[in-house]
Amino acid sequence: YKTNRTPPIRVERTPIAYVRQMAAYRAVLQQLHPDFAIHCSLVWTEGPSVMVLPDELLDRVLEGSGFNGQALAVLTREADIGLQKHVSSQGTRP
Repeated sequence: YKTNRTPPIRVERTPIAYVRQMAAYRAVLQQLHPDFAIHCSLVWTEGPSVMVLPDELLDRVLEGSGFNGQALAVLTREADIGLQKHVSSQGTRP
């Protein structure tokens, strides 16, 4: 869930840091539980609202990333940096 954030109107406008973070989590869970379908959603407390992140969107951010178990740290670090930049530009704290 995401607090103190105005949710985007369309899923395509979700901050890339959040999409990368969820894509990385989903990829790890898919490796751990290959027999299960893993679906990702963001719960925005402003509103409140729930936004389902389509598999196609999550797949796009991992394409060409060469994702493997070791890549989780890189993706998570990139997501954290992107989130920090987004928060700084908004003038608010996470």
